[in-house]
Amino acid sequence: MNVEDYIFNLDENEKKIALFLRSEILNLAMGVEEKIAYGIPFFSYLGPLCYLAPKKVGVDLGLMYGQQFELTKQYLSIEGRKRVGSLYFENLDSIAFEILRQTLVEAIDFNQQKKKKR
Repeated sequence: MNVEDYIFNLDENEKKIALFLRSEILNLAMGVEEKIAYGIPFFSYLGPLCYLAPKKVGVDLGLMYGQQFELTKQYLSIEGRKRVGSLYFENLDSIAFEILRQTLVEAIDFNQQKKKKR
C-alpha cells in the first residue's frame, strides 16, 4: 500500500485533512519523500521529517524533531515525548495555516542544518 491508497481508505473527515497536509508537506521542498512506515504515512527530507497519524476524529501531524524547534515549539503538543512534537487537527477548519507552514518550514530547516553538521 502506498500513501495515497492509505489516505483514500480513511473516513471522509480524516481523508480531507490528510490530503491537505500531504500536499503541504510534499510542496515544501524538492526531494521530500513519502512511504508507509509503522502502518502510517511517513515523510522524509534529509532524514525523518514528519508523519500523519489519523485519530478517531482528526489527524495528528507528528514532527520528528519538534522538541528542538525554536520558533514553533510553543504550538506543538509534546505529551512527555523526548523528540517528537505534534499538531492536531480535528477538521480542515481547525488548521491554522500560518502556524502549519511555519512549523513545516522549521522542520525542513532543522533537517538541513542537521545534515550540514555531519
